[in-house]
Amino acid sequence: MKKFIFLMSFVFLLFIFSGCNSVSDAEFHFTSDNIELSVGEQIALPLEVSATTLEDLDFDFSILGIAQVTSGTLQALDYGETTLTVSLKNDPSITKSIGIKIPLILTSPKEVVEVNTTVRLTIQDFANRAEFDWVIGDTNIASIDSNYNIKGLKPGTTIITVTSKLDPTINGVWEIVIPLELSMPTTKIPVGKPVAVTIVNLDLTDTTDPLDFTWTAADNTILSIDNNCYVTGLAAGTTTLTASYRFGTGIQGSIEITVGGTVENGIATLYLESPNNAEFMVQAGEFAYAKIDGITDNSLFSWYSLTPAILSVSENGRVTALLAGTGTLVARLKSNSEVFSTITITVYGEPNVDYVSRLLAIADDELGYPEGADGYSKYGAWYSPAPEFTFGHWCAMFVSWCAYQSGISTDIIPKYASVSQGQDWFIARSLFQYKESYTPKAGDIIFFTSDGASHTGIVVSSDATRVYTIEGNTSNTVAYRNYTLQYSTITGYGTPEYPAFTGESGGVDFDPNDSSDGSGETTN
Repeated sequence: MKKFIFLMSFVFLLFIFSGCNSVSDAEFHFTSDNIELSVGEQIALPLEVSATTLEDLDFDFSILGIAQVTSGTLQALDYGETTLTVSLKNDPSITKSIGIKIPLILTSPKEVVEVNTTVRLTIQDFANRAEFDWVIGDTNIASIDSNYNIKGLKPGTTIITVTSKLDPTINGVWEIVIPLELSMPTTKIPVGKPVAVTIVNLDLTDTTDPLDFTWTAADNTILSIDNNCYVTGLAAGTTTLTASYRFGTGIQGSIEITVGGTVENGIATLYLESPNNAEFMVQAGEFAYAKIDGITDNSLFSWYSLTPAILSVSENGRVTALLAGTGTLVARLKSNSEVFSTITITVYGEPNVDYVSRLLAIADDELGYPEGADGYSKYGAWYSPAPEFTFGHWCAMFVSWCAYQSGISTDIIPKYASVSQGQDWFIARSLFQYKESYTPKAGDIIFFTSDGASHTGIVVSSDATRVYTIEGNTSNTVAYRNYTLQYSTITGYGTPEYPAFTGESGGVDFDPNDSSDGSGETTN
């Protein structure tokens, strides 16, 4: 009997000591300091255990209803913050805790907000924005109005915090980024020709020096940038150039640049061949000449000015800078309209041009142009896409086209398609001289409206007995003509008030005496 009692006592002591050892050996800890989830999201509980199991643990939340633990899975139930405390059932003094946050979800239609643009945040599952307090971390970077419209003020990065007025544990943050705006005359650049890059909103930063920024190409084998902020293409490809402020965080901007490529591969790289400057700057009144990299024949492309008040362009890529401002030029491959390129040209200063010589040179370049099928002319197509102009009588539209290509304002020579309308314009401004008492001069606009005629052209020169002209739609072409000064159908001359010219002109030299013989005309 004593042996039995001794044996039972030994087993009991063994049980006690083994139990104590299992409690003291049990270990568990969280693998992160805190957890952030979205409503409905489930994750494996980030808890590692040793010498015990999850069944031996209790799970308690400081605030119920925010999250729950089921079979080792943590699930977010509602917005807010709570603390999960895990303890050992056999020894509640052994605990570990972790903070759990289910933040508000803030969304926006814009990932990036530019300076002077606005965005409105949406709070998922909450329609009434007035139930929340809205706080912007740096009010120099962004502002918010009474309608909860957030406006970008200057480049930088800040945080917007949204907090429930009823429960401060219900909150969320949204990072707002207002980037530096980088700009180039074109983002498709040829290899080996520098193109300037500028920070458009530099004046809104704490510096005026673009070299206070670190300029980095994602792939520096494709392009480089020098201390003048000139980007030079090194090899064909596309990469991103980023500028980051050296003396602060969160202020940066990027621009994607394509270098090289071929038209055959769908890439048209447009640039200014002359004047050759990295900023693509042209003085008002001057010519510039655009080229497509790798293409020798500009006529393969259609050329357009998207800003005709600032610059004009001919069908061979000759650009005329009209007035100070920023203009956009487009070249599009005629055989494939999806292959195109654009450049931005900055026009500066005031014109100082011998417009008469330029007008005559432009008109002279058109000599021999023939009327197309059904009366088509490029001058009519330029004037208007309507058939009555594209396929209509085009002598007046020829004069208008030449004036426009020369950079001459419509305040000097009107844009007209009707001969009588053009004549009346000059008469109304006391700029019309009748043939009987006037000797025409180069740059005058001749009008034939007597004896039933309806025709117009550009005066090249005159002498004691004859007037010499260049006319469009004369025998269905552009040609020189000459007439006696008192020719029966001549009514008179518009006398444009050309701007005064001093110094050297950017126009093309023209010899007014180099006009062929030929008289008579075709009225239209």
